[in-house]
Amino acid sequence: MGAMFAVYSNLKTCVENLDKSGSIDSYIAHYILENHDLIPGMSISELSLACSTSQASISRFCRRINNSSFKELKEEMMEYNSYLKREVKGDLTTKVINSDDYFSVLYPSIKETRELLTPSILNKVIHWLDSSKNIYFFGSSFSNNVAKDACEKFTRINQLCFSFSSVKSQLNAIELITANDLVVFVTFSGTTKHIKRLYRKLKKKNCRIIWITANQERGLNQQNEMILPVSSLALNQYETSLIEGINLRIAVDLVYLYYTDYLRQQL
Repeated sequence: MGAMFAVYSNLKTCVENLDKSGSIDSYIAHYILENHDLIPGMSISELSLACSTSQASISRFCRRINNSSFKELKEEMMEYNSYLKREVKGDLTTKVINSDDYFSVLYPSIKETRELLTPSILNKVIHWLDSSKNIYFFGSSFSNNVAKDACEKFTRINQLCFSFSSVKSQLNAIELITANDLVVFVTFSGTTKHIKRLYRKLKKKNCRIIWITANQERGLNQQNEMILPVSSLALNQYETSLIEGINLRIAVDLVYLYYTDYLRQQL
């Protein structure tokens, strides 16, 4: 899902940040998203004509917004189109899921997450939060929504926190991070291509890293890393986050409750 998330994230951010991207870039990004199923079959001249701009402008757009060539953009849009179709047309939907199925997985997953998040783990997380200069939250695909929500929560308790909407801005943000900062990866699988790329770059920063993840087998290479584990239970018939996102948010909320309680005791 890495390339799919990257191209969607970059194009969506370009449209939403109209004041920063410029009208022509935002228009091109909007056209591509609106006509995503046609883009893989279009030539650069056809796209430039449809967007009332030049082929050179399309090439510059691809490099500037998506860090790719036009050919690579088309390949990523093919993956994006395939992803959109799999949820409703693929083999994953052979079994119909009803509300009873949903809750039969949801309730045990919440119970498991609560048991995994022991006081000793939560207290260690609080110590790292309290002793860090800045906190950077990173996620991929649906997990990035949880990361952004976590950032907003912790900002309310006088923590300087940052999160980023696009793949490009996440990569650029690494330059800001120092050894005194804390990085929080919110990632259910812990293995997406984008997260691995960020991690490789962040290891050079020697900062502390917390993984909020269901992947408890993930190897931690340094003593300045730890896992905040959540349940691995999920509705495997769907690629969309359903159960997974709830448990990631539970982990964030529990840390928030523990941390606010800790701060109140310091008064």
